[in-house]
Amino acid sequence: MNSVAQIRQKIAEEAEQRLKAQEQTSTPNPAQCASDAMPLNESKTQQSLNTPVTIPLNSSTLEAEQTDETNQTAVNDIVKRTQLNHKENSSTTSKRLNKRNDHKTATNSPEPATLPLFSHMDSAMPNHLARSSLFSPIKAGERQIHEKTMLASRGDSSIYYTGHQLDMADNDVFLQALRVARGQQLGNNIYFNRAQFLRDIGRSVGKSQYEWLQDSFYRLTSGTVLVHTKRYKAALHLIDGYALDEKTGEYWLRMNPEIIKLFSHMEYALVDMRTRLRISRRQDMAKWLQNYVVTHEEGKEHVIGVHFLQLWSGSNGRLRDFQARSLTKALEELQRLGLICNVEMRPDGKVAWLRLPAESKATPFTELANTKPASDKLPATPPVESNALQTGSNPQIVENKPSLATSTHRPSAEPSQPPLFDEARPTK
Repeated sequence: MNSVAQIRQKIAEEAEQRLKAQEQTSTPNPAQCASDAMPLNESKTQQSLNTPVTIPLNSSTLEAEQTDETNQTAVNDIVKRTQLNHKENSSTTSKRLNKRNDHKTATNSPEPATLPLFSHMDSAMPNHLARSSLFSPIKAGERQIHEKTMLASRGDSSIYYTGHQLDMADNDVFLQALRVARGQQLGNNIYFNRAQFLRDIGRSVGKSQYEWLQDSFYRLTSGTVLVHTKRYKAALHLIDGYALDEKTGEYWLRMNPEIIKLFSHMEYALVDMRTRLRISRRQDMAKWLQNYVVTHEEGKEHVIGVHFLQLWSGSNGRLRDFQARSLTKALEELQRLGLICNVEMRPDGKVAWLRLPAESKATPFTELANTKPASDKLPATPPVESNALQTGSNPQIVENKPSLATSTHRPSAEPSQPPLFDEARPTK
């Protein structure tokens, strides 16, 4: 019991002590207050130095700060969106430009230019060149030097030439160069054998002929031709380059891709090189006339003024001498080779002939040039009404007027022969 009472008393004393301690804490001591009042300013100063000062803000200041924060946030958002849009636009623009460039590359990049495909026994001659004096049957020692000279040609084209005048031997080189370049990409170096090149144009092989070929290539590569027609304009060298490859010891030639314009719109004719090899020596007018004849339709009569042939072929001298000598012999030569028939010199200054179809003049290319065929004559083919270029008034028929023979000799064909030249090799 005593122990219980002691415990209770002890608890009561502890409770009373706690109560007194609370009263002392809640009631300020005057002495303490006085002591605290003395260093009040110093205490506040020390507190201000140790703690951050908070300035009370009124409602207008708070609203201004909130507005500034909102505006700054909006500005930051706009900047971010602008930067993002700029990146997207730059990426889109770059993709669009790349796509456009790819499209331009695909559409504007020309396909590899090649000459029209033709038989390896033929060559091709642009019509406008064949009907002009670019290649002329000039005599030795009469070669001229042109300087932007307007050459004689038909009214549907204008041809200007600068360089050494080109003869029919140069024309042979040009035609053979086209054969070598057949099927090859224009603008690339095309390697060939010079000896075979000379043989294919009926030349012998030797030092003098190699030098002559070098000179001919020089004329063809240095001369500049400007051709203006209703469909195109072209300015080029007939052969763009010719040289010796020092590494391989082989010769190459290069054709300008611009030359493809001369063959556009099917404005070219095929020249049978077998027939050309069989043309007699010193018959350059016959070679020019062959170029001219093949530019017209087969199986139809062609009528043309003699003075036009003299002008377009670049032949000089009197018209009657040209007709009696050069033209008459050339017509007889082409008639002998089976290219034309029904040749007639008309009294109005015109000449007429009928071009025979290609299949009617099949001849062996091994026949010697000076070998004359038998003089068997077939009945003349009835004349066909001409739709070719004519000049002057209608022809008047005069009796007892002499004219050329109208034989239509067609030598028998022999079995097909191998190509005249080795195929050209592409660029190494």
